[in-house]
Amino acid sequence: MVEMKLFPIQGSFLVEEAPPTAWSTGVPLYDVASGMALLATCERSEIAVLGVEGFRLDGKSRTPDMDFIADFSVFSKNPDFIAASVQAAYQFLEMAEEDSSLVFEFLLMAKMGGS
Repeated sequence: MVEMKLFPIQGSFLVEEAPPTAWSTGVPLYDVASGMALLATCERSEIAVLGVEGFRLDGKSRTPDMDFIADFSVFSKNPDFIAASVQAAYQFLEMAEEDSSLVFEFLLMAKMGGS
């Protein structure tokens, strides 16, 4: 099993590589298109997706959408955790393609140390 650690997205190269659609209390939020770009960056950089949470923005408030919450930690025991989690996240975002009012927060993880 690959040892993983939490990879903070705030202030990281990910924000430059895949700019978020919006920010809420310092948290980058991505619509479907920018989320797909973030996932492509995760693939290239070998960063896993531990979870995704969908929100609706209303002015300054952020309301969770209980229909768009995904936990990919189940894949953490899979030797291909990174690839499996990113593919699952792509599929998850595809379910929201028709709803332009949703934005997503991603919980990302990176390999600890080498391979």
